[in-house]
Amino acid sequence: MFGAPWLDGERLARAFAVLRYPGAIVRPLSFQPTFHKYRGEVCGGVEVHVTDREQFKSLKTYLSLIALAHRHHPNEFRFRTERYEYVDGIPAFDLLTGSAFAREAILRGEEPHGVANAVSEVGERERAVHREAILAYRGYCV
Repeated sequence: MFGAPWLDGERLARAFAVLRYPGAIVRPLSFQPTFHKYRGEVCGGVEVHVTDREQFKSLKTYLSLIALAHRHHPNEFRFRTERYEYVDGIPAFDLLTGSAFAREAILRGEEPHGVANAVSEVGERERAVHREAILAYRGYCV
């Protein structure tokens, strides 16, 4: 689930559908969290349903949803600023996405599709890290 008290889940679901990403659909919903940030508050949002796991791109999907949420509600939307995973000085979103690029692009109001594509593209550097991790894992299992 992805939501907040100020979020219009139906609007977000319609905007996401326009992006036409294969492998998933989002459905609007209302929910009341029992813990964390919005505990006890009624939240609007969406639930992601994977329809084809081979085509589903989780990073692209969620970055687009975050960018759309910011676009629809720029005055209410806030990135987490407090300490995260024992790290000070680097916003949690930047830690999770690998740099400040996505957060800054979202705050500038760049197109959700463009932000998601820029961050989720896999280049040769990433492929090399992946190959190295696979080889290390195989060596560990022997």
